[in-house]
Amino acid sequence: PTLPDQVVLVPVRCCFDSGFANLFWYLFLLPGLAKKHHVTYLHLFGGNRRTTLYPRSRLIVTVQDIFHFGRPTLYDPLAYAWFSLVICAVLRKLQHVIAVSLATKRDLVSRLHLPSSRISVIHNGQELYDRSLPPIVLSLEDSQVLQSITAPYLLYVSSLDHPRKNHCRLLKAFEAICQSHPFALDLVFVGPSFSRSHLILDAIASSGVANQVHNLGFVSSELLRALYERALMFVHPSLLEGFGYPLLEAMAMGLPVACSDLPVFREIGGDVPVYFDPADPTAMAAAITSILQGSMPSPGAIEKGVRRARSFSLESSFSKLLAYYKRLP
Repeated sequence: PTLPDQVVLVPVRCCFDSGFANLFWYLFLLPGLAKKHHVTYLHLFGGNRRTTLYPRSRLIVTVQDIFHFGRPTLYDPLAYAWFSLVICAVLRKLQHVIAVSLATKRDLVSRLHLPSSRISVIHNGQELYDRSLPPIVLSLEDSQVLQSITAPYLLYVSSLDHPRKNHCRLLKAFEAICQSHPFALDLVFVGPSFSRSHLILDAIASSGVANQVHNLGFVSSELLRALYERALMFVHPSLLEGFGYPLLEAMAMGLPVACSDLPVFREIGGDVPVYFDPADPTAMAAAITSILQGSMPSPGAIEKGVRRARSFSLESSFSKLLAYYKRLP
């Protein structure tokens, strides 16, 4: 949308984009940049992982999720100390906290004991793919990747993050489906490697369906859209989420969706997806099979999913954020 006159875009060189250099930039250089441009409030959109030495009364943070708080085994000791001691302490002192979902707000209240009155909910917005867009032109490399998937496929878009993203249980469910039903079916994983991804790769290699599983890693936006367009259905078996962009992307593309029965997915997906217990591969397989056999989802669910996804637009999110800024003292 058109930016108001008081909004000024300030280019920032991406020279502190990893590790301690990134922490240093947020802590020490960002406050100087804000002061130079006479910023009244400084808003961090990843305030659950980064903070800054800016006056707390003039700091706003958006919290995407807090799954990394209270789970020391997911990170090295230094990273966990940063999250559990520094970030938690800052969040508890802030007057202005935005959660990207009601589910994340409930987590902030129940786990970090933030007062509910300090937390506003503004859903994330995103420019979504949809089937009305003009045809895309793939690069030769992307075309070859797409052509290598010859069977109808289930699609899961997520970082390879074990165990949170639950790839291994999905793999077990997929194996059970292939053993009990005569489907010509593949499974496609899309997303970069993250925590303990080697365990997911080992599980694929040792499964009985390894030749039907395609792990594509990080892909271009053009190839991602093409994968959504050609997928048979979308599966999202994650154990913990703060929002869920891929769920929105799949619904916007008119795909049937089977996903974990998480409060945040209910909040985003409503009655559109087919839900399952993410801890139970058998229940996961049953939900997927119900879609493959045509008994689910309910009539009209696909169209309802497209409409629902469009309600999470970037314009809507930005408008709500501007209204929030205008209410600040």
